[in-house]
Amino acid sequence: MDSAEKNVLGVRLKLARKMAGISLQELSDQIGNLVTKQALNKYEQGLMKPTSEVLLALSKSLNVKPEYFLKKKTVELNNISFRKKASLSNKVKESIIEKARDYIERFLEIENILSIESAFKNPIKDLIIRNYQDIVKAANILRDYWELGSSPIQNIVEMLEMNGIKVYLIDESDDIDGVSFLVSNRIPVVIVNTRSKPIER
Repeated sequence: MDSAEKNVLGVRLKLARKMAGISLQELSDQIGNLVTKQALNKYEQGLMKPTSEVLLALSKSLNVKPEYFLKKKTVELNNISFRKKASLSNKVKESIIEKARDYIERFLEIENILSIESAFKNPIKDLIIRNYQDIVKAANILRDYWELGSSPIQNIVEMLEMNGIKVYLIDESDDIDGVSFLVSNRIPVVIVNTRSKPIER
């Protein structure tokens, strides 16, 4: 058992804090300095455990349920790629990634409870895109494989999700267009920022 598996609460606390986009000091301030930033750091490292009073305060401040801190599984995110906008701070990037991780964890948990299997197969994974003709070829292969026909696609999100791609819509700063990543190297996820943008983007 590795240290992350032993320190479930600490790992989850750090993920929730990153999701909120705040520092240890800011979290300490938000809970009325019930504990110091040093104590919070020790919780995250697994060197100390919070009291139930502190845990409830953290839960309320970070806007997660207390049981969030006890979940043993966290999904692994691979090949994270932000669309354009390289000027985002690390804090903002981490916040978006952790919000996505929380969303996909809950999504997969529901699918597991309902015994839903949504496997993704990529019909163009071996295709090399070098020019416009390759793009057209890839689009045609995809349309044939997914049986989309040649008409305009009425609902892009629904079409993607029906073919095994998870879509998470966010309303964030204009500094981000979207993000894509793989969950455990097998489930593709697309995060789309809907603020002031048409969904087709």
